[in-house]
Amino acid sequence: MAIGTERLLRLLAELQRDPQRRLGLAALARQVQLSPTHFQRVFQAGIGESAQQLAARIALQRAAAALLATRLSVLQIALDSGFESHEGFTRAFSRRFGIPPSDYRRRGIWDGDRSAAGSTHSAIARQHRDTVERTAPCIGLFRASLSEVATNHTSDKERQMKYTVEQKTLAAIHVLTMSQRTTTDRIADALAQILPHVFAYASGNAVPLVGPPFCRYRDWSSGGVTVEGGLPIGVQHPGEGDIVGDTWPAREVAATIHVGPYDSLNHAYTAVEAWLQERGLATTEEPYEVYLTDPGQVPDPAEWRTEILWPLAQ
Repeated sequence: MAIGTERLLRLLAELQRDPQRRLGLAALARQVQLSPTHFQRVFQAGIGESAQQLAARIALQRAAAALLATRLSVLQIALDSGFESHEGFTRAFSRRFGIPPSDYRRRGIWDGDRSAAGSTHSAIARQHRDTVERTAPCIGLFRASLSEVATNHTSDKERQMKYTVEQKTLAAIHVLTMSQRTTTDRIADALAQILPHVFAYASGNAVPLVGPPFCRYRDWSSGGVTVEGGLPIGVQHPGEGDIVGDTWPAREVAATIHVGPYDSLNHAYTAVEAWLQERGLATTEEPYEVYLTDPGQVPDPAEWRTEILWPLAQ
């Protein structure tokens, strides 16, 4: 990539901090000394959408979260999102979500559980807004195999990283997931399709998101693996089509944190497996990984944090 993956991520971080879209294409291109046309090609190849598309998507997804989580007027949310009028915002919002913002707000976030109310509603609404703020910009980049970044940052010290493994209890959670069968060398590509699809479904149906994305791997074989990606949600929801709603029960897990690029996550899994063997602990389900760091907010892959969780047999 002509300007480097990490530098692209830094530009993405700038776009996230620019909800009113004051940063134009020409200004971004000047920062990396490229013509606007060439920059647009490079950015779209690296991020998966153009800078303009990304900025518009972030603005509308954050606006949708604000409609659910705040009592701000539609006009104020429109202005905060960089639109000049209620009408322009309504047209753009309706194109993305299929309904006007006022109808979206009335739909609320309780379709799956209308018994929830009061302080629970407020807490989930805040979690939803925080999750959208962190997750929306890079929803297609979690678990991406950025070989260029990994080469620059993976060192002997990182490969010898000491993992602290602990046993802990997780509360029951509602989730939305989608699965895809793929080959082991295309895991990142599969997840880059799955997570944006789940995120878009949740956003379009006003389902509250309450935590970072996760991924687990099922049915490993010489022919490939089933990648299951998803997001935790604040209320029970059935899903639709390829999107599956589920509730994971409370469980005991072995857990550790990996710090660094995704390409070296295998070291964390090895550490957890060794810890389990030393203690004679059995597992009944596949392990999964939770992406605690948004690559667009933390462009340096040496600082990316991923939690590995392996459910234990009761």
